[in-house]
Amino acid sequence: MLTIAALLAVARISSASPAPQLPQPPRRPATAAATAAASDLALLVRSSDVDLGEMSAIDAAAVQLRALSLVVRSPGRWRLTVRSDSDFRGASTRAVPAERLKMRVTGGPFLALSRSQTVTLAAGKETSPAGDPVDLDFRLDLGWDDPPGVYSGVLLLTLLPEP
Repeated sequence: MLTIAALLAVARISSASPAPQLPQPPRRPATAAATAAASDLALLVRSSDVDLGEMSAIDAAAVQLRALSLVVRSPGRWRLTVRSDSDFRGASTRAVPAERLKMRVTGGPFLALSRSQTVTLAAGKETSPAGDPVDLDFRLDLGWDDPPGVYSGVLLLTLLPEP
């Protein structure tokens, strides 16, 4: 089992009137990787930051296609899961619930995140020796009661061997 907690999801929610400029969250390194021995599982995250940009409740949902690009390497069957470490926090005392962020393997159905359970994003068979790409789309659902601000959170991606 490989777990990587290097993904920082960021969203800037705007109001009808301009919000004061808020400090940006710290940037993470451009590449994060979790690898085991060459014959074992490997998960490479090509970029550890996902910025959904500025959005408002008028948009209802922000969608970013291929927001995250991964490479999975496995000598056998595998499963990729995700879980949110916490709700998305910002300067406001109110958080955006993690369940409002939905993810999918490009072309598949969107799946809501959870803080209490892992969600299976993808599964596959043996990959090429260099690994196979897995692209993920993100969708964040907004409501009129979400205060303006910059919100961020950590997602835990886990690659598991399957029997």
